[in-house]
Amino acid sequence: MRSIQHVVFHYAREAGLENVSCHSLRHTFGTFLQKETGDLALVAQLMGHRSIQTTTRYTRRRQEDLDEAVERSSLNMF
Repeated sequence: MRSIQHVVFHYAREAGLENVSCHSLRHTFGTFLQKETGDLALVAQLMGHRSIQTTTRYTRRRQEDLDEAVERSSLNMF
């Protein structure tokens, strides 16, 4: 596991990125997969979670995602 962390840190540093870790990449994967598929059960399965509750911690939406969803739904009302 440590060797993977070292590789991630190395390439993040090479790319000029800060605060990149295996854990942050896992959160990013879960969030983007949920956003693209809309299928929380699929995300849970791919991430190896037994509980959907665990998956929801990995797929927190950003405020702009929430604002966008409200905007889309209000446009569909008229």
